[in-house]
Amino acid sequence: MYLASRREVEEAVALVRELAPADRDGIGLTALASRLKVPTDRIELLIKRHPEYFVRVGTESRYRLNQFGKLKGSAGQILADIERSYERSRHLQVTSIMLTVVATLVGATSFLLSN
Repeated sequence: MYLASRREVEEAVALVRELAPADRDGIGLTALASRLKVPTDRIELLIKRHPEYFVRVGTESRYRLNQFGKLKGSAGQILADIERSYERSRHLQVTSIMLTVVATLVGATSFLLSN
């Protein structure tokens, strides 16, 4: 799983907490948007990006936690996985930036030494 921003993490956490007590019929998209104060398109995007956490119930726009994924619909495990994934992605971003800076410095140093 990849969470692009802290905002997306916060929205995913709020969605998990809202869906955790839902029965097998789930909760409707409009109700989720109203309760979370998040636009329906953002909720749909989160659900689409993270099928390991969320599933659609039937053919309606109703959703619940994914009982059949690796985390078996456990809100606690899903929340922990969200935080782990976000921290891992942040670490990769920092590493990527550091490598870019080092490569730039090495290139600049090589250029300056050759002239």
